[in-house]
Amino acid sequence: MKQVLPPLIVLLGPTASGKTDLAIQLAKEFGGFIISADSRQIYRHMDIGTAKPTREQLRAVRHEMIDIVEPDEPFSLAQYQERVFALLERSEKTTLPFLVGGTGLYIDAVIRNWDIPKVAPNVKRREELEKLPCNILVNLLHALDPDSAAFIDPNNRRRIIRAIEVTETTGK
Repeated sequence: MKQVLPPLIVLLGPTASGKTDLAIQLAKEFGGFIISADSRQIYRHMDIGTAKPTREQLRAVRHEMIDIVEPDEPFSLAQYQERVFALLERSEKTTLPFLVGGTGLYIDAVIRNWDIPKVAPNVKRREELEKLPCNILVNLLHALDPDSAAFIDPNNRRRIIRAIEVTETTGK
């Protein structure tokens, strides 16, 4: 079922481009809060190279989706989307959410309201697929799901393997 989203402001761009400072300024001005859309900031203990907000920035306005999982804990796009939708649902009508980050996949999953299949990882199948060269994986995905194959970067082994895994499990 598609989620009905409240008004949402998106600030996106590369790491260390000033998104956080701008988001804090706007959140203060418009009574909002920040939801991180960064695939590295979700992990605890991964502070170097992720440009996580400083303690002062975290105190300035409410931040969500930062330091929420351990680095060795699996965390999927579907889980990210589900948690963000829950935050948006619980947010007060007078509180303006700002989705801030540089992970386009996270942002698209939220703003485009993707219907993401809830498929558990198949470790054995992944191990089999990881042994194959990328061109074979791309051909397999084309045979299983041409639409996904056209959408996914042919050099992104991880996403190709996940797409094959999901397609084989769900049949779609």
